[in-house]
Amino acid sequence: MADRREAMVPTRVNPQELSTGAVTPELKITSIQTLDRFIGIPLENWDRVKEALYAFASGRPDGSRATEAHNVKAYGEVDGGLGAAMFILGNRQESPSLFVDGMLEEASKQIETRGKWERHYDYDGQGVFHKTTVEIDKIPDENDRYLLKLYAAYVGGKVEDGLAEYLGIEQGLQFKQVSAILEPQGDKFAIDFDAVAKKIQPFYAEFNPEAAPLTGELLLDVILAVDPKDKSTRSFPIGVKKGIDVSFDLGRLGYRINWVNGKPSEDTWSREGNVLKGPLAKDYSDEGGFEAPSVVISIQKVSVDRWDRLPVTDAAMKAEMNEIGSKAVAALS
Repeated sequence: MADRREAMVPTRVNPQELSTGAVTPELKITSIQTLDRFIGIPLENWDRVKEALYAFASGRPDGSRATEAHNVKAYGEVDGGLGAAMFILGNRQESPSLFVDGMLEEASKQIETRGKWERHYDYDGQGVFHKTTVEIDKIPDENDRYLLKLYAAYVGGKVEDGLAEYLGIEQGLQFKQVSAILEPQGDKFAIDFDAVAKKIQPFYAEFNPEAAPLTGELLLDVILAVDPKDKSTRSFPIGVKKGIDVSFDLGRLGYRINWVNGKPSEDTWSREGNVLKGPLAKDYSDEGGFEAPSVVISIQKVSVDRWDRLPVTDAAMKAEMNEIGSKAVAALS
């Protein structure tokens, strides 16, 4: 299963194309990008959790030995073949099944009381568990289901993706994002929110059929109702449908506040009527370049705890999220 955790590739602005002329607030959408973040392997019962971890411990799933391979290469570059050999010997897994059994014995006790267990293995992690975080969550439904998450140093979620593909199980869907990439105005952005509101009004009306038409003034009033020293913006809630939360956000833009020697600058953004203006975000992968501005519709499961939101594993809810995503693409196109 492909690694779908990576953020969308930013649309870059060539510094040679920057102009210094007057900013035109016309809303020009250059492309639509979508992002699905998949994470967590849903498993039917505790025996399936055990089988999945046994499979991972065996090293057979694609990518399960990626962190180990990274370290072998690193030690080899420093100390030659001897360094790599010493690392392999020190990291040798005497009994993968015994290591997993000990892990699950520890996990089961905590899951019984807290509903979840998580542990990061450093040099105490044998074999493929070296520098790997393992998390097991009890899915709160009528079935005895669990969610297994894996994350390893240097390779991130690729270890989990490889195991999911090996098991033939689709991971949970954490969120969907649909982004409209906008044309920059030189090295600045200028977003006409009246035009944005008009464009997404039919989409907004599906969630709020009795509400007054959406306006650029309302969008900006909500988005900018924060202290810029704490955060740049807040989300605009579009609505909730069948347990799915949909919101409107700004994409990556230049910082509102620049901190120098612990002191904040003036707000670098300005509002002129219902047009928001400010600097573009720097593209640190392209020296002297900038990222194009964007607006985003985000789709995710409703949760009372924003920091502990389990991904969607139910097929019907995933289908509903995908349908909403398709409508968001149409709205922003």
